[in-house]
Amino acid sequence: MQYSAGAGTTRVVDSLTYYTFGQINSTWHPRFADTGREWDADVSLYQYRARWYDPRVGRFLCENRSASSPVM
Repeated sequence: MQYSAGAGTTRVVDSLTYYTFGQINSTWHPRFADTGREWDADVSLYQYRARWYDPRVGRFLCENRSASSPVM
């Protein structure tokens, strides 16, 4: 967004659009996108702390180990 104080107007200077599952449909990729997680453009994956998410297939690359552990 860009605000012009003299004219009292605001205009959109850039925007992002997404495909299904968070895949970015844009020429530029921000560091933090979609759900606020870090986007790694080198590997085209989102970093979700202990797991990587692939928006092209809509899945994490590995299971959530803490969820599969039995509760004691």
